Amino acid sequence: RLKAEVRYVHAFVVVFNSQEPRLNAHLKEMLTTFKQMFGEGFLRHMMICFTRWEYDKRAKKKRARSGNSEESRASLMNAELRKLLGHDFDCPCVFLDNVMNACSTEELSDLYDDELEDIQQQFDAELEKVRAFVFAARPFQCQDVKAVGLEKEELKKKVMQLIQLVDERALGRKLITAETGVIHRGWLRWKRRWIW
Repeated sequence: RLKAEVRYVHAFVVVFNSQEPRLNAHLKEMLTTFKQMFGEGFLRHMMICFTRWEYDKRAKKKRARSGNSEESRASLMNAELRKLLGHDFDCPCVFLDNVMNACSTEELSDLYDDELEDIQQQFDAELEKVRAFVFAARPFQCQDVKAVGLEKEELKKKVMQLIQLVDERALGRKLITAETGVIHRGWLRWKRRWIW
């Protein structure tokens, strides 16, 4: 049902716990798979969200002492993503305090006292970044994952048919097909030398 109803996506939001943000093996595999399936368009619609990012003065001082600012965290994560996925731009980042949605107004007043108004403004500003990102670009057109897989299989069949059309004897070497592509075996001329 979901495949039939979702034709486009406004944003892919990758969520990290800000207290231990890391790209584990499963997340790396998922992001790599999405990039292979959807291309760079997926990355241009991706936003990074750091949760458990407290806005109170005490938390800000603690982060300042450790050099853990929003800018440094965003820069480090974007560098890791660029290294993993090979794109040349930064994905936007937002920093959200989970407490703002988990507590009632009275609990927030007790917890933050006279800082509450400033904290609420910061939280609302981060949510506005998400909203602005979602509506700034045209929606990303999603193809059914199954359709993408079928398209890949069709292309693979066409390549195999083209390989069969090649006259192996005329090339003077044998062609061996492998799962990942075509490997040439036999005598080849390379840098003015014959190699096997």
